[in-house]
Amino acid sequence: MSKSLLALWLCLLSPLCLVGTNKSDMPTSESLMSTAIDHADFWKATVPMTLRGTIVFMQNGKAINASYELIFISSSRWREEVRFANYSRIRVGNGGSYSQSMPDNYQPVFMFWLDRMMHLPKALSLGPKDILGKIHEAHKNSVRVLCSAVSSLNRSSERTICIDPGAGTVVEIEYPTHTNSNPPEIDRIQYSDFRKQGDKMIPFHVESSKSGKPVLTLQITEISSDVPPESTLPLNVPAGSTLWASCGTVKTPELATKIAPVYPSAARTSHQSGNVILYAIVETDGSISNPRVLQSASTMLDAAAIDAVRQWKYTPVSCDGVPVRVETSIEINFYLNY
Repeated sequence: MSKSLLALWLCLLSPLCLVGTNKSDMPTSESLMSTAIDHADFWKATVPMTLRGTIVFMQNGKAINASYELIFISSSRWREEVRFANYSRIRVGNGGSYSQSMPDNYQPVFMFWLDRMMHLPKALSLGPKDILGKIHEAHKNSVRVLCSAVSSLNRSSERTICIDPGAGTVVEIEYPTHTNSNPPEIDRIQYSDFRKQGDKMIPFHVESSKSGKPVLTLQITEISSDVPPESTLPLNVPAGSTLWASCGTVKTPELATKIAPVYPSAARTSHQSGNVILYAIVETDGSISNPRVLQSASTMLDAAAIDAVRQWKYTPVSCDGVPVRVETSIEINFYLNY
């Protein structure tokens, strides 16, 4: 018997040779997701912390810088501030709600992207129409990861989630481009440089991108468990704030009735296409109010998107069983199939 055949035979007899080949040892998609949420959901941390970072938002090839600060006492008492040159948003959490202060009565699109990046349970949570696919292996930045695709009747919630099984942390969330559709405005979110803080793993670098180019990047520059006494912290509610529900059971709004937007014939003739992103509030009865254009495709396409969305109906969102109002962003795709 040759040495190579002998080595192969000894390997097959060894339990070590079987590591990674026993599919029964493979974790389920649900258990991977649960672990990743538990590790990274610092909004449920058991220890206070102060977290600061910098944000870079790329708009029309120009970098816009911002600062981020979170003073976290507990899941029911915290203050978060995002400040750009001409925009700021302050949220102060108190019990099962938070007060929100910002210049206008709607949020810019980059704030929705930032919230998706920072609130992993929202990025990973599954709606009633979402289905987790089978786990498959991949390599991201030379790291072996386990990935699972999320399919849905609501195509906007489809994504592929990749998790580092050793660390139990999310590495990447990828959003697909569907047939006969424009690419989404964010097609990938990547998490890296995880560091332990109390009972949580905090990603110090989070980047959203489109077609491989960064769109929104958050870099944590400072994190500390040295939180001053609560009496000295700026936890007062800013004047003119609006009150929003905040609880662990709040779900992403689920679309119940969708009216397809009418593609204006004049827009088709003039070859207008693109993605319209709207801000809207889902009311307690599931209806839509205050639709605003956050990202324009054209005047005609914007109007068509608003006309359709005004007729949409959502399943009312509840917080601990009580219907609540929620802010949402809606991306409408106008695609020219030549």
